[in-house]
Amino acid sequence: MRTFRMVTLWRLPAERTAVWEALADVRGWPRWWPGIEAVELLEPGDDAGLGRTARLTVDSGLGYRLTFTVRVTQVDEGRGLTARSIGHLVGTGHVVLADTTFPRGVGTAVTTVWEVALTRWWMRPLVPLGAPVLRRRHDVVMRRGERGLQEQLRRR
Repeated sequence: MRTFRMVTLWRLPAERTAVWEALADVRGWPRWWPGIEAVELLEPGDDAGLGRTARLTVDSGLGYRLTFTVRVTQVDEGRGLTARSIGHLVGTGHVVLADTTFPRGVGTAVTTVWEVALTRWWMRPLVPLGAPVLRRRHDVVMRRGERGLQEQLRRR
C-alpha cells in the first residue's frame, strides 16, 4: 500500500494550554470541526491521555466517509503526542504544539504529520492518479478544523 505523508500547520491565537485542552477533548471535535461527523471514545486512557482510543468518522467532501480508530501511543503532556490509526486509514500521526507570537500576544503553532495508507479496496487503484486530489481534500478538512478551533477558543 502506498503511504501518504501529510503535514499541516495551524497558527492559533491562544495559549498552548487552551489548545491542548480543546484537542484532548476528542468527543467535542464534531462541535467545532466541520467534516468530523462522529467521535466515539472507546478508551479514555490515563490522565495524560496515553492509551486514549477513539473511532472517528470523517466526511471527505467527495461523497464518501472514512472511519478509523486512533490510539494515542506517546504523550508529552501539553506539548504533543503520537498516535496510531487503523481502519480506512492505517498509519502514524504526530502532533506537536509550540508557543509562538502574534501581533496581539501569544499563540500556539500546531504541527500535525500523518503518514497513512488508504485501505478501502476501491480507493487503492485510484491512489497513483488521485493522490493530489486526496491531499487537497485532507488540506480542506484540516483548514476547516483550524478555523473551527479558532472560533471555539475565541468563545472560551
